[in-house]
Amino acid sequence: MALLQVEDIGKSFGATKVLENISFDLQKGEALAIIGSSGSGKTTLLRCLNFLETADTGRIIMMAKEYAAKGLIWPLFSTAVFFLIFVGALTLLFDRLEKRLEYFR
Repeated sequence: MALLQVEDIGKSFGATKVLENISFDLQKGEALAIIGSSGSGKTTLLRCLNFLETADTGRIIMMAKEYAAKGLIWPLFSTAVFFLIFVGALTLLFDRLEKRLEYFR
């Protein structure tokens, strides 16, 4: 079961489509990197995930609970999403760091 699952997130500003059908999932222990050129929608995606922006389409499933992207503003949820991504990234980073430090022991 994915900790975070994003399905078909879409966001437009007027006639400009910034995000279109973005989907991914984040499993326990995984880290996720969002890369792209300037203006490609990375920040908009993150703002939609923590509900600082309202996505036009799509849904977010967090730990088996579904949330419609459109119209949902919930600060506690945004904090939880950030926490899950941050903790997952830190866990992976520390695991890799520990393995590298073993080389010097």
